[in-house]
Amino acid sequence: MTPTWPWEADLDGDVVRGLGAGDCKGAVIAFALGLVLAIERGVDLRSMPLAFGVCTDEELLGRGSIAMANELQPRSVIAGEPSRLEIGMAEAGFVDAICEVRGQAAHGSFPERGDNAIEKAARLLLAVHDEPFTQVEHRLLGRNVPGALWIEGGGALHVVPDRARVRIEIRVVPGGPTADGIESRLRSLAAEHDADVDLVEESVEPFETDPTAPVAVALATACERVRGTRPDPIGVPAWTDAHNFVDLARSQAVVWGPGDFALAHDPAEAVDLGEVAAAARVIEELLAAAGGWLA
Repeated sequence: MTPTWPWEADLDGDVVRGLGAGDCKGAVIAFALGLVLAIERGVDLRSMPLAFGVCTDEELLGRGSIAMANELQPRSVIAGEPSRLEIGMAEAGFVDAICEVRGQAAHGSFPERGDNAIEKAARLLLAVHDEPFTQVEHRLLGRNVPGALWIEGGGALHVVPDRARVRIEIRVVPGGPTADGIESRLRSLAAEHDADVDLVEESVEPFETDPTAPVAVALATACERVRGTRPDPIGVPAWTDAHNFVDLARSQAVVWGPGDFALAHDPAEAVDLGEVAAAARVIEELLAAAGGWLA
């Protein structure tokens, strides 16, 4: 395939920086350019049973993908996200909760007369890290990993704190205990440490797409034709719109696009324009071959 644009061959190494560059402007542009390339190649998109959705609200409530999943019920989905053009075949779920720990106040010079809520919150967090479910490992996503996103409590001068709050998020991988099961265990541990649990969001189950799914095979084949090597399957550690399509429409979903997840939501976020152009070429090739894998 010869470049349609004279400047296309000179893009490698040209980088665009800034929040949102990779997550997810790069994929949006790549998908749009891929459609243009396919049209220039003579692909008739009007008769193709395939849609590219640019979903709003992915970072908060996912209302765009909820609407698309319910309305279109697509069989196959490519969720555009920064995957370095590897194919996300498994996506983690999560349990995200705020645990409010109760203690007993006392004068700071007599800590033994009180019940320090901050220390109890710390013990709760360590107890979560010691749970057997943290040893469950997935080949693409690693272990179920808990972590504290913040902790707060105390503040009064020379007073043992009687309240503390800790936000605990637990990554949940396929093949082990469910997110609901881990949430239930967290609630039991919290009760043992005089804590109540409030979910930040409803717990989300992980998913894994069958490697023989037509969309996965077709995307890998298109990548190989454009780039010369077959992409590796990877795990996606964060929630994406793919989840809503899997949960609500029972779609076969993969996560794919230019950019790097590791740089997302970071001031150093960036995307290589050569990778964006390569992604557009992959979309072109995918659409050109769609008569086979969409049949």
